[in-house]
Amino acid sequence: MLKKEIKKVILQYLKEKNIPFRYLNEENRPIKIESLDTLYLFTEIPEIFSGCVETCVRFKDEYLYCQSYYGQPVVHNKEEAIRAARIINYLNMHLSYDCNSLYEHTFIMDETDGDVFNGCMMRYEIFSQHFQESMNHILNYSVQQILDVYKPIFYYVHRAWDYHRATKVAIDQELMGKKG
Repeated sequence: MLKKEIKKVILQYLKEKNIPFRYLNEENRPIKIESLDTLYLFTEIPEIFSGCVETCVRFKDEYLYCQSYYGQPVVHNKEEAIRAARIINYLNMHLSYDCNSLYEHTFIMDETDGDVFNGCMMRYEIFSQHFQESMNHILNYSVQQILDVYKPIFYYVHRAWDYHRATKVAIDQELMGKKG
């Protein structure tokens, strides 16, 4: 029951704030709209290669899963996949974002699609107790975090930067965020 309630409150919030969203049917079959369990949000960001950051919110039985990703694949071949895995491992091990103490993101590379995204599991109990912080996490923090690491990921994967420069820029970006 909590899943249904949280989904309803999120949809109401998005509508009240005039935040555009769409439902995604990931079932590969016809399904009633109220049974759809994935929301799709889109933020235009012209300065990155894809021009946008996309966010999906998937409603699972006991939690929702939020992921933000670039609107196009970052990885196109085996060499880029190896480079992406290396920089993503670095980000996961060395960056400690202080967004809040409720949720932690992990950077992930989808080897099938070549997407790089940050993922975060949000338990419904915590979400309902901290609704505003949770919505801010989905709508702002998740997008900002993947945007903050765009240059280190993209430029390293595509050989414009070496590993040392990419990791230095990632750390400098993190420290800059903590000062603000």
